[in-house]
Amino acid sequence: MVDPAKIAKILDRLHKLGSIRRAPEVHDLPGEFDGWFDGGAFRSVTGATHYVFADGSAANVGVVPWLSVSIRLADGTEVSVLERQRQAAAQVCAGCGGQLDPTLTHQVIKGKPFHIGCAP
Repeated sequence: MVDPAKIAKILDRLHKLGSIRRAPEVHDLPGEFDGWFDGGAFRSVTGATHYVFADGSAANVGVVPWLSVSIRLADGTEVSVLERQRQAAAQVCAGCGGQLDPTLTHQVIKGKPFHIGCAP
């Protein structure tokens, strides 16, 4: 069984990244990254960020449509933290009256939700 303190340490590191550098310094991790921080670096894509830490651990954090964190410790142990899917309040497009899917992109104009392309 993985020591919960190790997972808590990674989650704490994610919460407290500190100053982000957009160019690596001499002591930073080498590689293709979008940013560096003391003790690690990260790469971002739409909806997710991949973090690599100097101790060999890593984490993938996704936020679309719900939070998910996949952690790989330096010894190869993997643990996932997932937000339980919650029922989104049913929303209807103010333009066409169709159902809005909360996991897909829509726009809000003057406080009313619209499918992309249905807005006035």
